[in-house]
Amino acid sequence: MTTIPHRPHSNKPLTLQFMDGDEIVPYAAARLQVHLREACATVAGVQQGDEWVFDLRPLDLPPRLYRVTLQYREIGSDPEWLDAAELEILIERGC
Repeated sequence: MTTIPHRPHSNKPLTLQFMDGDEIVPYAAARLQVHLREACATVAGVQQGDEWVFDLRPLDLPPRLYRVTLQYREIGSDPEWLDAAELEILIERGC
């Protein structure tokens, strides 16, 4: 499982791309499902060019390792969310 270090209060947002080999795959929508101890928080992605930006600041996550599921919706298909990957995000302190 891939681990991504991230400082939510830095000037650099969490950005991800959907790739198939060397090719970027376009999708209609993307979101992260952040697995918390007793719940799951959803963070909608905002597309900026070929990247998807996820703002984790509103969750105010304490520093630790979080398991997340990256999901997408295909262009021109039904609105079902599909799993793309399971990741770990290491929330760090600082900016």
